[in-house]
Amino acid sequence: MGCVGSKEDAADVAKAPPRAEAGNGNGHVDAVKAQAAAAQPAPAAAPAPALLVEAPPPAPPAAQAAPAVPTPQPLYNGPDQGLPAPRQAPPPAPQGAAPPPHHGPPRRERSELKKRQGTEYEEDSDWDQCSTANFNVDEDAQAKDCEVPAVGASVMEKALHNSLFAQEKHVPGPDNVYKETTTLRIDKVKGCMFVNQYLVVRFLGRGACGKVFLCLNTYDLRLYAMKAVRKVDLESSQPPQQGAKKRNPMEDLKREIMIMKKMKHTNIVTLSEVIDDPAGSKLLLVMEYMEGGPVLTREALEKRERLPESLALQYFRDMIKALDYLHGNKVVHGDLKPENVLMAASGEVKLSDFGCSKVFATGNEYLERCNGTPAFLAPEMMKPNTRYRGRPTDVYALGACLYTLLFGRIPFSAPNLYKLFQVVQNEPVKYPPDVPITEELKDLLARMLTKNPRERIGMSELMRHPWLTMNNRFPLKPYRELREGESQEMHNGVMGGLTFAEANPKPDFLTGLANVSRHERVFQEGDIIMRQGDQGTYLLYVVSGTVDILVKWVTMPRRTNSAQVAQGQQGVPGAKPAAKPGAGVDEMMEDSDTMSPIVDEESRQHRVNLMRASQKAGEFVRSLQANAGTTRDLLIAQRGPGELVGEMALFSKSLLRTATVRCATKVVTRVITHEQLVEYVMANPLAKHQVREVILKKESEITMVEALVKLTNVQDVITASLEQAPQF
Repeated sequence: MGCVGSKEDAADVAKAPPRAEAGNGNGHVDAVKAQAAAAQPAPAAAPAPALLVEAPPPAPPAAQAAPAVPTPQPLYNGPDQGLPAPRQAPPPAPQGAAPPPHHGPPRRERSELKKRQGTEYEEDSDWDQCSTANFNVDEDAQAKDCEVPAVGASVMEKALHNSLFAQEKHVPGPDNVYKETTTLRIDKVKGCMFVNQYLVVRFLGRGACGKVFLCLNTYDLRLYAMKAVRKVDLESSQPPQQGAKKRNPMEDLKREIMIMKKMKHTNIVTLSEVIDDPAGSKLLLVMEYMEGGPVLTREALEKRERLPESLALQYFRDMIKALDYLHGNKVVHGDLKPENVLMAASGEVKLSDFGCSKVFATGNEYLERCNGTPAFLAPEMMKPNTRYRGRPTDVYALGACLYTLLFGRIPFSAPNLYKLFQVVQNEPVKYPPDVPITEELKDLLARMLTKNPRERIGMSELMRHPWLTMNNRFPLKPYRELREGESQEMHNGVMGGLTFAEANPKPDFLTGLANVSRHERVFQEGDIIMRQGDQGTYLLYVVSGTVDILVKWVTMPRRTNSAQVAQGQQGVPGAKPAAKPGAGVDEMMEDSDTMSPIVDEESRQHRVNLMRASQKAGEFVRSLQANAGTTRDLLIAQRGPGELVGEMALFSKSLLRTATVRCATKVVTRVITHEQLVEYVMANPLAKHQVREVILKKESEITMVEALVKLTNVQDVITASLEQAPQF
């Protein structure tokens, strides 16, 4: 979970090699958890379419009483001691962005998805053999009315609305209701693995206590991250009984689950479900998938990469809102650092990893144990035999995060942990002269990084600081002070009725990118201007006209994880090595044309639900095929004026095209070479992040198609298993 267990253990942590943990299942591997502050500081990715599956009918009453069995006791279960039920924040005011002027979007409604449960369990050793692959998807947890443009939006979104949901009054949105499931069923067929209602799509990463997988929930056809933890690893990692001060992984995980299942905030990663069969060897955590990964990774810091001040302000406001919510519910995070701040494709950031968190009765209790990552520990935590309060240490760590985002380095560094503790406690904060910042920002950093916790700025004052509020134009209101109808962003203290995001729209750097090239090319309707699998050496900016984006129906493209690429080089093409060709879950699993036997009504109903999901997926995939007008391709999107095509190839090591581009009309484009792109994004830091978000959203289209194709391909086997099943 990324914390130092005690001051006595700090030296051991400093010497240990870094290891990546898969934490919080956010579709990317968790941050490096043990971080010594050496001379090289090392702190340490459009909503996905959802297909509706009919709700399973209520289970029939049992004909006779079942034999008495002991009540299952999930591993993680226990009293939510000290953690009050959080007061739900009033829903924020809608932030309706005006659609592009040349689009005539149809309106799409959404409704909350019904609750469903997973069922039975069958342990399988092949689960442990899944490894090394990559995947990304666009995910948005907002269940609200939205506008879908006719051009430039995902064709998948429009097809979902027009065909799959034609009989529904509402399009389903994500189900944020937390569930606990004590039974687990695993099925394998045609290289696909089903874990309860989840189809395992890709392996994402490995940590000290488990693995993280990207999964498709067949009940709502949205992508989630599933963290699979081996219970024996947690239990065998427990320290000796005699006076050991090391962290207990089992207790850390219990605490993390306890906190995450109760904390519901738009800037905190959501825990959707915990699957724990008492008789099984795995504990599964299903979480919101954050496709953008950490806002700043270890690799990015090693290259001294940093964020522009305006972007850091946007991220910092999200971080402040989440931390204020935690503190308002008497929770101290305990391990704030850039690697635990994760980004969605929309650009929104959320806090994750609550393994070092603490819950208090009042929130002001004293702590003795030193938890956290060394480079982000507050000075008062470093003194021998110290007692400290948790909230001020969170403020200090958040200030250290902001410093790191702005300057691309941690506030203090030293060759070893002992010297780091001395430097943090005694030396003043220094600001690199090569990175100019405003006086307001310098004042904020100084007050957050104050040595004396009694003099350090508090959360209420922090939320009113001139830099954070842009001279009090956009103050944030503390969570505990909200009235009905208010949010931390929208309240009676906001002037003009606009949120921070609405009043400060992101500048469009794509137009500027088009201006770096004067080389125009004109294509006619039906022309193929890029082919999937070809090597890409340029991208095109669409000046006028519309193009179709096609992918192969049988052979879906293998892609480098955009969270890794974008974070590894913050938008510099070809920065991160791709995974091994063909590496993925499919090759690690036994191929089979049969499914596990249906043994009771519950397992039969589970299979029925899978069949319905595969049927819907098949209908949807075939509609994309019909739109493409060929038997081998799927039409997944259209691009129009002001958009890029071909940039995804330039951000992968292989430089291979991930899709075919066909002209739907006469198209005028500007040709931008690889060298021109690199030069432009290096000169315009914000352009890197805009291109990064564009790529994440486009990858979501291909990701979702690949998952749906996998589900479609097993429809015949699922149907056959039902036909052969006995009646109950």
